[in-house]
Amino acid sequence: MKKTGSGQGNRRMRFWILGVFLPSIGFLLVLWAKQSEWAAEYLFARGLTRILTVPLTFITNLVPFSVAEILLYCLILMIPIGLLVCCIRPRLKKWKRYGALLLCLVFWGFFLFQTLFVIQFGRRSLEAMLDYDTEDITAQELYQTAMPLLAQANKLCDCIYYTEEGDSRYQEGMSREAGNRALLRHSYSGFSAVQDSMGLPLGGINARPKAVLASIGMSYAGITGIYIPFTGESNVNISIPTFDIPVTAAHEMAHQKGFSKEDEANYIALCVCMQDTDPYVQYSGYICALRYVSNSLYRADQDLYNTLMSQLDARIQGEFRYSNQWWAKFEGKVNEVSTQINNTYLQASGSPGVISYGLVTELLVGEYRQSGER
Repeated sequence: MKKTGSGQGNRRMRFWILGVFLPSIGFLLVLWAKQSEWAAEYLFARGLTRILTVPLTFITNLVPFSVAEILLYCLILMIPIGLLVCCIRPRLKKWKRYGALLLCLVFWGFFLFQTLFVIQFGRRSLEAMLDYDTEDITAQELYQTAMPLLAQANKLCDCIYYTEEGDSRYQEGMSREAGNRALLRHSYSGFSAVQDSMGLPLGGINARPKAVLASIGMSYAGITGIYIPFTGESNVNISIPTFDIPVTAAHEMAHQKGFSKEDEANYIALCVCMQDTDPYVQYSGYICALRYVSNSLYRADQDLYNTLMSQLDARIQGEFRYSNQWWAKFEGKVNEVSTQINNTYLQASGSPGVISYGLVTELLVGEYRQSGER
């Protein structure tokens, strides 16, 4: 009996040490590191977080489906099944074990989420890395920044196939889903180009983004993609209009490479696509960058905005109209709740929230100021 009691005591002690104490200490260390830009940048973003993420990404990249999505479905099934088993044979020991397992998962999940993703909110800002001047932006500068983007987008139109409905396809004869899946298999060479031209730490493998099985559900929630740090996977909603796929994929891959802030990942995604070797991926980058700057210009000076849009190729205007009509089908309560949840999550993680994407336009203007024009 004494051995049994001793064994139970040892198991209980191991649980509290391994399941609760260690992740709690780890979380406190992460909390400390978040207060230091140097620690967040070099100890985590370029150190521990990268060391942990690369093998995770390599392993999950071996299979074509989203491991994170499958694990989520398994977890959703396991929780009610566990509760049902405990209720069928109600014994205090089973409830204790079940509760202990859930507690352990919560503690380790929270610690790993902080270590693999949230800590990078405290790293050196992208604006500081690039050393762009983004102060006192005028409407005229927004217009001047938009013009080379518009000119290149118009030029690329001749390389793009458009349907009668007005939306584009990756290749002629491809369905939207087939084209979207093909774009997820693209190599995204723009990451190497951006790393070389801008000096950003974007090395490592370019793991393929994964198509989400529940893509229509993501559309109702207003979500185009999501990065899961526990598996190192970039997950993309493949039901969305094709021109949004490359930028969305590159955005999630930017998270994968250590840039957790939404606006920074957005800007990196635009640059990656614009510097890619594939004309369609370039097209996606240029028209999405133009959309950011033109939306800001509309708020700053509607006359200049009208002048700008009058020069935009009618095919791109049709692309935007189709996109607006497509997304309108999914507007509703689910979208509103999802947006609020996402906004709360981003703010809790250290980001200003989903409404604060103005930095993307500022960085595009800063780049224009530095280079004269793209």
